[in-house]
Amino acid sequence: MNNKMMRKAFLVTAAVFTAGAAWAAPGGGPANLLALLLGLGAGMTAFVVWGRCSFPQVAAAADRTVAGASAWKTFWIGLINALVAFLLVALFGKLGQAAKPFGLLALAVIGAVLVVGFRGALAVWPSYGSRVLGTDEAPSERQATLAGGALLTGISLLFPIGLVFSAYVLMRSLGAGVLMQVRGTKVEAAPSTAA
Repeated sequence: MNNKMMRKAFLVTAAVFTAGAAWAAPGGGPANLLALLLGLGAGMTAFVVWGRCSFPQVAAAADRTVAGASAWKTFWIGLINALVAFLLVALFGKLGQAAKPFGLLALAVIGAVLVVGFRGALAVWPSYGSRVLGTDEAPSERQATLAGGALLTGISLLFPIGLVFSAYVLMRSLGAGVLMQVRGTKVEAAPSTAA
């Protein structure tokens, strides 16, 4: 399967699992919670694999950022930024009840947090996968990302500790993405294939 087909397959897989998780959420009960966690975990992992395939330069920049910062530093940066974003969304949401443009600003803040967190997740997921695989030779990017996603999805099922660890990983992803933005981590252009 070529790389273009692989990207499309992972994007469709991510959309299907995420939609399945959203469908499972309203009903409540243990089976729906299990479906929600599995769907979100598989969907997020598929999005990260798709992102690493589609944006290899951004993934390489994210890898450099995560390698150059401690796990706790990325966590605290992510947590502080998540709290600020939450306060902004709450403020803009409240103001959006009176004036609709503020509601759009709340959506913009949510969108920015998701994009920045996704950029950080491009490096965080494979970092956990590389630790899990722990082989003498370095695993491929896809192997590391899938192993990291499987680990993070499985851990999220260990209630409540797994959900706390999942929140920790999401904060690390956001922190890594923020560090990429603040440090201005260079996203190197792909080499030209034109002769």
